[in-house]
Amino acid sequence: RSTLFPYTTLFRSNQRNIGPLTPLIADRLRAAEEKYKPNWIADAIEKAVISNVRSWRYVEAILMSWKENGRDGTERDDR
Repeated sequence: RSTLFPYTTLFRSNQRNIGPLTPLIADRLRAAEEKYKPNWIADAIEKAVISNVRSWRYVEAILMSWKENGRDGTERDDR
């Protein structure tokens, strides 16, 4: 289990890049942190912003794809 620091970092990243941090989105971020590596979540948020799709659903789709197919064809997260 991670410390509060990754949550705080992810919450801020979401607020700055995706949108307001509602209680529902906070819960989804916490759940995602349990499923995926924190650096993956931050990178998926960045990828969504670069793609100009500022949606938590899009971030989740990126994460699911990386988990199923490996990230960049190499790194897998077997949590």
